[in-house]
Amino acid sequence: MLFNRAIKLQISVVSILSFFSLLFPQPGFSWENAFMKIEPQFKVDSKWDNNIFYDSNNKKSDLENIFSPGLFTEIRFGSEAKHKVQLQYLTDLGVFGRYPEQNYGNHDFTAGVGLDFEKYTFDIGNKYQFTSSRAGSEFTSRVLRKIDTLDAVFGAHYNKIDFDLGYRFYMVDFLSNLYDEFNRKEDSVSLTGYVQVAPKTKALAEVTLKDIVYTKVAARDAQAIRFMTGFKGELTGKLTGIVKGGYKYQKYDSEETKPFSNFCSAVEVLYAMSDRVDIGLSYTREPFESTYSVNNYYTGDHILANVRYLLGKSFVLTLDGMYFHNAYNRIAAGDLKKRVDNEWSADIVLDYLIKEWISVGTGYTYHTRLSNIDRMEYSQNVIDLHGKLSY
Repeated sequence: MLFNRAIKLQISVVSILSFFSLLFPQPGFSWENAFMKIEPQFKVDSKWDNNIFYDSNNKKSDLENIFSPGLFTEIRFGSEAKHKVQLQYLTDLGVFGRYPEQNYGNHDFTAGVGLDFEKYTFDIGNKYQFTSSRAGSEFTSRVLRKIDTLDAVFGAHYNKIDFDLGYRFYMVDFLSNLYDEFNRKEDSVSLTGYVQVAPKTKALAEVTLKDIVYTKVAARDAQAIRFMTGFKGELTGKLTGIVKGGYKYQKYDSEETKPFSNFCSAVEVLYAMSDRVDIGLSYTREPFESTYSVNNYYTGDHILANVRYLLGKSFVLTLDGMYFHNAYNRIAAGDLKKRVDNEWSADIVLDYLIKEWISVGTGYTYHTRLSNIDRMEYSQNVIDLHGKLSY
């Protein structure tokens, strides 16, 4: 019944999108001139989910309809229009069939300024999120929170040597009394040096200092230092990105929490296999702040993979994979051992491009978390149908 409703909704969406493709043979709602660009977008997604609560035993299924309007604006100014101001707003409005109490609205607003004086550059951006998303988090329920992230980087460029001085501010504010002890602020300062070792490749060395302050539980405060080295740019003929690894030491004010003192890494690469196939891969190893019982953090090894395959002129096949290994540092109350999770997902999506700016598609996702703490395990199957206007 629920899946039939999803199909009927998507048939309606496809009909509407097809009408738009006839009404506007070219992108009709975007606007651009030499100094300004405005790009709206809209996506609708119907998902049948067999475990909406991420429950280990008592699974509940439902149909979730997600409506996602968005708007991107860019203003260029200065000599040769090299300076930029960018604004973007994205929202996901989720509506459930059987469990309307799960309805949500996630909002992301991003603003940034980029100044390019050739020898010197300055980039600053702020992203504000009002969200209950569970993606990439420990949560099995939707936990509403406000997140604010500010990044600022000053760059200096001298022939084959470059320097970046960066600052990051991060704040999370939970809108529930159950989680307000985990409200925190983070301040980070980094210095990165680059040396050109090939026409399109740079070697790098980086040091980062971080201060973590919890607003209500001082024992959770921490200070960290991280050293990394690696390469950035064109790594091989078809492989581009950044590869860096090193050492991080993070000490907590709580005497019961063992400091993190271990290898860390940040890898993000793209392999252009052919004109039709791109493969993306990222790997991150870091201590991540935790909301699980007495644990201040868990050590995460996180891998993401993406394959995008152009099938002719109108079809795009996308394969995504995720694997998270999370090892907690303390035995939680009621547990007999330290928690270790292995979370992974795989999804396949096929999109049909009605026009370059109009697409419809379908996909399937399998998502599971295995754990040595039985109550933390769950599995999930999701089938989705979607349509998108992107101008």
